[in-house]
Amino acid sequence: PELPIFVDSPLSVNVTEIFRLHPECYDKEVNEFLATARRRDPFGFHRLTYVRSTERSKELNFLREPAII
Repeated sequence: PELPIFVDSPLSVNVTEIFRLHPECYDKEVNEFLATARRRDPFGFHRLTYVRSTERSKELNFLREPAII
């Protein structure tokens, strides 16, 4: 089943943004993926949500469907 995925950590969100800004740090596999992928963002895909705020993080406690957090 397709499950929503939440990155629920402000630090993780910040680190991801740094890597987005520095593609020269990507390894060979990521570069090969990007060369053939329709989407050019290895850190963003369908059903992935980055959570930065405390309020949104607390809302995840009340999800009614399965999810990966």
